[in-house]
Amino acid sequence: MLLAFAAAAAIAGQATDGRGDAAAMPRPALVLFWADWCAPCRAEMLALPEIERAVAPLPVVVVPLSNWRALPAAVDRRKIRVPDGGGWDYLAALRIPPALPAAAIVDARGVRCAMHSGGLDALRAAALVTACASIRK
Repeated sequence: MLLAFAAAAAIAGQATDGRGDAAAMPRPALVLFWADWCAPCRAEMLALPEIERAVAPLPVVVVPLSNWRALPAAVDRRKIRVPDGGGWDYLAALRIPPALPAAAIVDARGVRCAMHSGGLDALRAAALVTACASIRK
């Protein structure tokens, strides 16, 4: 288990953003895993503004598991992170079952402290934040 957390921290530290620029994974953060072939994932992106308001000031990061260019144009490309090794490796490192949609809260160390499988909305996102005592100040 410790090895998985160390792997998550290592993977999470190196990424590129949706513009192709080097970008660190913010921590703590709400991480949304997304794929263009996942209909519920596409629907979740429509709720992104409400999800962001529900978890503020925690940043929201979108990790694509397929073509990130297929993300809706409304998604700010600066929120996209493609971890070194790819999104699937990051999903596995956080010990999240490979089923989409999936979301996780990672703490300041890059360790998953809560997760949700299935579509996320503002209420569920707020509940994830509440479940993570390690990110509260």
